[in-house]
Amino acid sequence: SYSYSLYPEEIGSYFIEPAYFTSADTVYETPPFSILVLPNPEGIKSRSRKYKKVDEQMTRKEMPKKEEPIFRKKKKKI
Repeated sequence: SYSYSLYPEEIGSYFIEPAYFTSADTVYETPPFSILVLPNPEGIKSRSRKYKKVDEQMTRKEMPKKEEPIFRKKKKKI
């Protein structure tokens, strides 16, 4: 599985490239995606409700169930 957090510093539209990894001679690829960062004039910061304490290392008991990651097999170049 994989996870990441985004903390944009500027307003705008961003494209996140796919991540790749190889396992047993197969290359896997995460889907690319776009995000739109909008102004936050009130400075509101939110954290996922899934976590009891985001800033501390979590124990297995505190970790939420993870959703199945979406991977696509990438064709090998010959």
